[in-house]
Amino acid sequence: MNFNFEKWVKKLNKLLMNPDYRNQMSKKGYSPLNFDVDSKIQAIDMAIKLSNFFEKRGYEVYWRRSSSGRGFHFTIMKDGKQAYFLVGKALFFREKFGDCRGRLRCDKLRNKYSKLGTGILFNIKNGKFSGEWKRLELDKFIKMVQEDIKKDYKRITINDFVR
Repeated sequence: MNFNFEKWVKKLNKLLMNPDYRNQMSKKGYSPLNFDVDSKIQAIDMAIKLSNFFEKRGYEVYWRRSSSGRGFHFTIMKDGKQAYFLVGKALFFREKFGDCRGRLRCDKLRNKYSKLGTGILFNIKNGKFSGEWKRLELDKFIKMVQEDIKKDYKRITINDFVR
């Protein structure tokens, strides 16, 4: 992987996704609207729901693979930049569309008892990088995830047979 930290930071700044900006918005009571799913079937369902709801309202849905490579992250953008919502509204949408329960529970507590930001998705976790953000093209995304599911099934079937 050809990683250039300076380019990465510039890209985050351009998209309004850098931690400093997110922290400034958090202090004003706003949160990015990010979602985390750990299952490929959930990812398809989430992509459909987010696309149907937000794209009709003039927003864009972006996605990337999580650092584990198994899950997916989604975010809501406006004119190619991170959209920020009042924290209560962001938490409502995250619950409505099925964000990771543990992450949602922590963010509700974080919002209630502290001024720490909510809606945080890690770019690097356990030494692994998340994928690049891409604008959601629903049909292509569904096809790609379905192919991943088929590969996973074949890999599981072969491993079970070998044992």
